[in-house]
Amino acid sequence: MRDGLHNFWDTCTITDHHRAVRNFETRYGYFELRARVPDDSGLHSAWWMIGTEAKSDETAEVDIFEICGPDINTDQSRVRVSVHPWNDAGLSEQSLDYYPACDVSQDFHVYGFEWQPEGMKFYFDGNLVKETSQSPDYKMITFLGIYENDSPLWSGTPDYNSDYPKRFEIDYFRVYKTDEMLAWDAATDHNPVAGENLAPYAVAGAGQDWNWDSPPSNMIDNDAYSAFQSVDSPVFPQYLYLDWEDTQTFDTFIMKTAYSQGQAPTNWDLEVSADGETGWTHVASSGDIAWDGNDWHVEEYKLTFSPVQGKALRIKINNANLQWDHYAINEVLVKDSSVSPVNANIASETTSEWDSENGGLLTDGDLTEAAQSDNRPSLPMDIVLKWPMQTAFNEIQMHCWYAKDQAPTQASFQISQDGQNWQEIVAPTTLF
Repeated sequence: MRDGLHNFWDTCTITDHHRAVRNFETRYGYFELRARVPDDSGLHSAWWMIGTEAKSDETAEVDIFEICGPDINTDQSRVRVSVHPWNDAGLSEQSLDYYPACDVSQDFHVYGFEWQPEGMKFYFDGNLVKETSQSPDYKMITFLGIYENDSPLWSGTPDYNSDYPKRFEIDYFRVYKTDEMLAWDAATDHNPVAGENLAPYAVAGAGQDWNWDSPPSNMIDNDAYSAFQSVDSPVFPQYLYLDWEDTQTFDTFIMKTAYSQGQAPTNWDLEVSADGETGWTHVASSGDIAWDGNDWHVEEYKLTFSPVQGKALRIKINNANLQWDHYAINEVLVKDSSVSPVNANIASETTSEWDSENGGLLTDGDLTEAAQSDNRPSLPMDIVLKWPMQTAFNEIQMHCWYAKDQAPTQASFQISQDGQNWQEIVAPTTLF
């Protein structure tokens, strides 16, 4: 699990970094658990899933069951089922509790969870008991847990003189997927193409707290207009981490910031580790940086160095502009400049500039969200994609929803070496 996953109380703080362990992150399927839960007062047994938080809004929690000691009675038990959206604006809070006519602590029972794009279903001993049309559309992590706490209105008060250990007994946990679901997994579970930006394939973390509405994942989400933000009054140095599952080779680091004179880092070091845990080796230093602007326009600073290999990159922030008492990073790129990416979407490495409130969605690679112009735009309108380094390409794709109602109908394409002088590569073309 990544640093800060499922932050629930503000009093829970991060004081150091641990390399992420990604045992089982998945989307969709039929999940089944055969288990027996205890009926002790003060105990709370749960099977739950939460979003991996690879993006800041992928935070939903689905409680397949939460069963507390006081919920269990001889002739009826309460199985609590919940959907908690947290930061996911596409979902809503929902309770789906059901009441089996038995004492669930006396025997093993089979709990089933069917998760499809069109909704979720919940089963008890093979029978459908609850369903909802809500469905998170991103990978989630499975948790199985038993908890003891003194909470009279929830799990009851523990009897500390009773026998220990307490047991939440699990016979099996199984997951089934259709061929279509396996194909979806294969399409998303791929390794970076040589020469591609490596940062989005990492898990981003930190060695200390951050602003919980602007997590480290914001700086590797292919959206130059979302940002990681530190806590107020940060104490330097601050440490940020990118952890990869496999060893990566790179020689270039690029940092993108907006409102840079007010909140951008001004001095940082880069360090790598072969195993992601120990032996941190210095790679490069930025020196003191003087950023140019202090508005929404995204600036970038590039560091190049001799090729290095590692499973983790550590960014040591030594100082920053703190006009608003925090620092922020919009995006980082990590690349091997010796290789040009082939058959890869390189638009995600750009910063897009156009008359839109959500222009970052134009190039983030997520086809479930769209960038939108202001109402009644004046045409022609320029959309500029800026790469931080020279890039070669020979294909342009445009993806549009409700295309006959809101898609561009004519476009031309130009390139520039300096952002000032433009050369047309595709003449004005009607789009069907």
